[in-house]
Amino acid sequence: MTNDTTKLKYEPADMALMLDIKESTLRKYSLLLEKEGYTFHKGAVGRRWYSDNDKMVLHRFIDLKNGDMSLERSAHAVVRWANDRGITEVVTENEDNERDIERYIGELKEVVEKQTETIQELSKRLDQQQEFIEKQLRQRDEWIVERLDESMNKKEIQAPEEDLPTQEPEQNKKSWWSKLFK
Repeated sequence: MTNDTTKLKYEPADMALMLDIKESTLRKYSLLLEKEGYTFHKGAVGRRWYSDNDKMVLHRFIDLKNGDMSLERSAHAVVRWANDRGITEVVTENEDNERDIERYIGELKEVVEKQTETIQELSKRLDQQQEFIEKQLRQRDEWIVERLDESMNKKEIQAPEEDLPTQEPEQNKKSWWSKLFK
């Protein structure tokens, strides 16, 4: 918001709060006033923005409505009153578009910041998972090597016993050959 009171703009929720009415009621009153020819600031997406002048017009409308006048008659009287006093403003679309664009850029920056934080957190988790997997693989490999070593040691212990009987038949073979050629 700027300090120039004719250019001050409020969102519908803020204006409804200042007028002590619901947003839906503010929307209804705004539509009635627009039907009678009053113009509100609208952004690129058609959302209304309210100025201090709009606040004054809406206060006047509510005062008349709370009297004996119907909503339509109150709207007509307020728009005539505003036109007579030159309260209605000429709205340039560029101002509204710039405000909307700045607001959207701010919202996008917030989203990008949140996404960046989420990406960093996920990257950290991924690094932790990778470290865990590598640790588990190392432990598994060490276990396998230990088991293989144990298995090899058992075979080496059993192998000399198995070699002895094979040597005996060789001696028997020599003996037999020796018997044959003698």
